[in-house]
Amino acid sequence: MFATWPVEEVWGIGGALAARLRPLGVRTAADLTALPAAVARDVGTVVLERLVRELNGIECSDFAPEPEPLKGTAVTRCFGEPVGNRDALREAMVRRAVRAAEKIRAQGLVASRMIAFAHGSRFKPNAPSASRSARLSPATHDPRSIAGMAGTMAESMFVPGSIYSKCGVMLEGLHPASAAQIDLFAAVDPKAAPLLAAIDGLNGRFGRNTVRVAAEGQGDRSYDTKRERKSPSWTTRIAEIPIAR
Repeated sequence: MFATWPVEEVWGIGGALAARLRPLGVRTAADLTALPAAVARDVGTVVLERLVRELNGIECSDFAPEPEPLKGTAVTRCFGEPVGNRDALREAMVRRAVRAAEKIRAQGLVASRMIAFAHGSRFKPNAPSASRSARLSPATHDPRSIAGMAGTMAESMFVPGSIYSKCGVMLEGLHPASAAQIDLFAAVDPKAAPLLAAIDGLNGRFGRNTVRVAAEGQGDRSYDTKRERKSPSWTTRIAEIPIAR
């Protein structure tokens, strides 16, 4: 079977890599299987070496029934329209922070560090660019805490007269909420867990942003990412699957 299978049909072998393999006499999957591992590494890096070894029955990657937990997450988006207002930049940053908190909360994780950034267009001279980072203690996935810090960072980064085209929030130092280290000097909010569960439940039932942090503002904004020309979500949304009539 391998002897009649063109090497371009092997998963991971594209046209450019196939062209580099031809001078070595590799034209079929059988030829690729017979290629020495050291030569495969020289031609196509360690990725091709692993492919050759696996074609020879040598397992190179362990089976992972579940994906590894996130070590970090980010929510970064360009603005639909440039932002030159402090309040708009803060609101946009808060929206990204709340979304980042939502993502890690869905996986039962908390974050111990946050980074926020904002910058202008790299195609314009003297474009603004700034970032801020802070430790989250205790580690949290509460959007109120994360959004509050993100808003403060946005205000400190804003330069009057500057025009911004993108901002984002990154959460790092992620670990399971059940293994979070307690801060001796932090007051624990006993109402936080049921409140967040209620927010997630309502947003899951009635749609995202049904319940929002007040600092996010309400409704669409001019800086929201434009989605008029977004490709249909045929593989992820049942409502958008084409119907043949």
